[in-house]
Amino acid sequence: MIEAGVPDYESGVWWAVLSPKGTPEPIVGRLNAELGRIVKLPDVREKYDSLGVSPEHSAPGYVLERMKAEAPRIARAMKAAGVEPE
Repeated sequence: MIEAGVPDYESGVWWAVLSPKGTPEPIVGRLNAELGRIVKLPDVREKYDSLGVSPEHSAPGYVLERMKAEAPRIARAMKAAGVEPE
């Protein structure tokens, strides 16, 4: 894409499990720990592998910072595409 004239092009897909604002920290911590445990289960890893997906478990703070960092780039792309808020 850079060769096609799109500077700073970055491609990738990632998912996150989010909880409502104000969810108590012990609940967020427990959900995060359980999700981290689940993505390491052999049958879950096998399924992800069959889909060509490499799951990464991270801390809630990392997800928040990544979302904040990517928001301006996504907003620019949406504006350039003419996407209007609903």
